[in-house]
Amino acid sequence: MLCFFVLEYQCGSKTNVIENMKGFNICYWIILQVFFYILFRSVKPGAVISIVCAWFIGFANYLVMQFRGNYIMFGDLTVVRTALSVADNYKLKLDHYFYISLLVALAGIVIVLLLRNVRSEKKQTGKTRAITTAVGEAVMVTGVIVLFITGALYGGIFGVAWDYNTNVTYNGYIPYFMSNANSVNSVTLKNYSADKAKKAVDSGAVSYDKTAAKQTHVGVKDSKGKYVEPNIIIIQNEAFSDLAVTADIKTNIDYMPYIRSLTKNTQKGYMNMSITGGPTANSEFETLMRCTMAFMPYGSVPFTQYLKSKVPSMIETLKAQKTEYKTIGFHPYYSSGYTRKSVYELLGFDGTLFYDKTSQLRGKEKIRGMVSDSQDYKDVEKMYETKGDSPLFVFNVTIQNHGGYTKNTYKFREPVRVTNFDAADSINTYLSLIKESDNAFKELTEYFEKQDEPTIIFMYGDHQPSFDSSAKSQLESHPAYKSSDLQTLSKYYVPYVMWANYDIDEKDDMNSGGTSGSFGKLSLEYVPSLIFENAGLRLTDYDKYLLDLHSDVPALTALGYWTKDGTKYSLDDKSSSGYKAVEAYRQVQYNLLFDKHDKLDNEFGVK
Repeated sequence: MLCFFVLEYQCGSKTNVIENMKGFNICYWIILQVFFYILFRSVKPGAVISIVCAWFIGFANYLVMQFRGNYIMFGDLTVVRTALSVADNYKLKLDHYFYISLLVALAGIVIVLLLRNVRSEKKQTGKTRAITTAVGEAVMVTGVIVLFITGALYGGIFGVAWDYNTNVTYNGYIPYFMSNANSVNSVTLKNYSADKAKKAVDSGAVSYDKTAAKQTHVGVKDSKGKYVEPNIIIIQNEAFSDLAVTADIKTNIDYMPYIRSLTKNTQKGYMNMSITGGPTANSEFETLMRCTMAFMPYGSVPFTQYLKSKVPSMIETLKAQKTEYKTIGFHPYYSSGYTRKSVYELLGFDGTLFYDKTSQLRGKEKIRGMVSDSQDYKDVEKMYETKGDSPLFVFNVTIQNHGGYTKNTYKFREPVRVTNFDAADSINTYLSLIKESDNAFKELTEYFEKQDEPTIIFMYGDHQPSFDSSAKSQLESHPAYKSSDLQTLSKYYVPYVMWANYDIDEKDDMNSGGTSGSFGKLSLEYVPSLIFENAGLRLTDYDKYLLDLHSDVPALTALGYWTKDGTKYSLDDKSSSGYKAVEAYRQVQYNLLFDKHDKLDNEFGVK
């Protein structure tokens, strides 16, 4: 009971676990205590270790909740190194939950040490004791594994719901974590068949060909009138968002004036995201794989958990064009983050560039110790200048706006501050960073405006920022929407902008920002296919299928899906006209990611 309190008081539930789940929570600590008793043949060591474990698990979640806004799920264990690499940018604020839990844990340890120790009275020789200990532990571990797999150990609760913070509150941390661990490691799909997946792709491709304009040339015209494949640059801008979609804020200066002003050869609006506050790699997965997190176990990180062999990605489409693209994955930070280097190699990139060494960062412009967007884009420009005759594709994950906004000593050239309430420093710091990103994007487009080769640039934010508790409470007290549902959804919108130095259709779904923007019109899995279409490239049947699906289901995320009339539905709502299309897409994505025997290679490749 003490271990349950020490953990939960720091963690999500604050001991508000519903009655029928308290027994499951306490059961874990009983199992752990029995395990240590068999091992040590004494109560005290196991009791002390259990209390220490409970406190540290609670404290780890206490930290992550402050920094990221979510609790630790099973998939997060695979990205610990990535989290630790940026921990210096965060400032921890301790409150009474921390201190009370710490005092209770220390008091519990003192009481255990003062109590009379209970030992096994049975005398055994060293060899006999070793054998009985091994047998006892083996039987116990086997039993726990069986209970874990069957769900009996956590009451059969569903550990993959998208709002797992709420689920932790009502079910307790450990049962929900265990349920999540079981779910993310066993990705299956009932009633799956490769034939269903093939039928869906073939039907969508035929439908697209009937409605789309016939393409007679590959590529777009360059300055000499010759058809060429344009250079393509996708920028996943770290934590780039417009806080006006979340909170009613007014500022001394506009923090995105250039992007808002763009109209010529520009498409822009707000993207529906599957994540908020992180993890970054899940947005990368959705884009590069043309897949959605809607069908992945919640709490999973596919980059680190599921991408272990070569799979059809957007890179294959670029490699199969009339003129093969030179493809580069670029992130101005460590290659170890989310195992990017190995994943990028599996996805088919020709080369990768990371800044792992101090020497690689020497002379680079930094903001808060992170490579600035302006410097990042200058490095992209160098890639263009040295690419040779091949068209260039760059997938660029920036770092400038990474979380940790409470610790800032950088003096911004154009500081942004909120004027309609006394905003926390972290909010003003964040908005000033967005202004720097806006300036840098202007520099990048102005550079390519002067180049002869056709180039298309697509930039979006990977997720909204993760703020400290004081900043979050301020934003929540000044909501952009009165509806609680819309307040929640607003945290999953980020801006996107597609710009080209040649003629493309123009669209502005961003308007003046904030609540006047249009939502539910785009999600990440569609982005590569839309870029390919605007670049005049040869499309795979899968790309055609996605473009056809986008016309009926314009946005699909872990939160649900939107139909073309703007209505949002949950993933299991069968009343929607788009439900059958979404379920068919589930079949297609399962084939792409997990079917090892009947992969639809023809549909995923350029013919």
